[in-house]
Amino acid sequence: MEGTNATIFVYGATGTGKTYTMMGNDKVAGDSSTAADIEDRPPRQRSMLAQQQQQQQQPAAFSPSGAGAGAGDSPQPGIVSLTLRHLFQRISTATREAGVDRRTGIAKQSWTVVVSYLEIYNENIRDLLSPSSRPLSLRENPALG
Repeated sequence: MEGTNATIFVYGATGTGKTYTMMGNDKVAGDSSTAADIEDRPPRQRSMLAQQQQQQQQPAAFSPSGAGAGAGDSPQPGIVSLTLRHLFQRISTATREAGVDRRTGIAKQSWTVVVSYLEIYNENIRDLLSPSSRPLSLRENPALG
């Protein structure tokens, strides 16, 4: 929690479960809208959701838990969701432990969380959190690489 950086790099052939591993299924307990709203999404997102649905329908043998990727309607969070949940729980606990300045009413400790979500595909880099679909430029520092 003190200046830690982390990177998750996922690499593999199409259809091997990279997106599902990172994102899980997008079901929220009690929400059944995942299939219904696919057509309202941008083409790239529709493609990713269709791939997720195919992976969720694979037999149980493909799941480390043995339950199968599409086990019922239960939410199955991916690495991104689980990591962020854990991070914010730790921030919440640390904030409570640090306490509040009695004079100002402001927490004695604060954090900044910065997230990037990039896709490298066909030698193009895209920022998946940006509404722009234009590829990003790759820049190198001549001294540092």
